[in-house]
Amino acid sequence: MLAQSLLKKQENVVVAGGDYNTVYECAAVGVPLVAFAFKRLYVLQYQRVSVVYPARNIADAVEIVRKILDRINTKVVLSVPDYINGAVQAVRLIAGILNVDQV
Repeated sequence: MLAQSLLKKQENVVVAGGDYNTVYECAAVGVPLVAFAFKRLYVLQYQRVSVVYPARNIADAVEIVRKILDRINTKVVLSVPDYINGAVQAVRLIAGILNVDQV
């Protein structure tokens, strides 16, 4: 769900946990991420969150979001990402191997 809405650029700011996919999906499409580092057994969210906008609690997150929205122009833009992701590359490669037109 997050990836789909990010690709449509519906979000101006995302507030979420510092999970791997969330951090990298936001970075890929250029959407600021205000992230909480939740304690996980095998995941180092504290390190990952340090490269985005880390929030310690809800009040902290609200203040960070306020500051971000004051600095950026809120917008809804491209419905197609301006980068090529792995799925697009895979379709092109498979189509080339099978010698078929891409859908």
